[in-house]
Amino acid sequence: MEVVDAIPQNAAIMSKVGVTVAINSDDAEMARRLNQEAAKSIKYAGISEEDALKMVTLNPAIMLHVADRTGSVKVGKDADLVLWSDNPLSIYAKAEKTMVDGIIYFDRER
Repeated sequence: MEVVDAIPQNAAIMSKVGVTVAINSDDAEMARRLNQEAAKSIKYAGISEEDALKMVTLNPAIMLHVADRTGSVKVGKDADLVLWSDNPLSIYAKAEKTMVDGIIYFDRER
């Protein structure tokens, strides 16, 4: 019921009025594609790619008060990273490598 009245412009509307927006899901399948959920804000509401990516990286870290440790790639921060074959906001992007705490856990070539 919580999404009956949902619209794809919702995240962008809130962002444009100054709300820190994070895109998340309690559905395991959708949680694996949050990058594509963020891309909907570009397609349907004209938000920038940078702001869309922040909705699934830095903004959640800000909301959880851990942005000093995670949420962006900077020296000294903890980072779990995915190297994509294409723009991560594209439905055609495939995960090429996944790194957690500096260890490669997935490598498409292997």
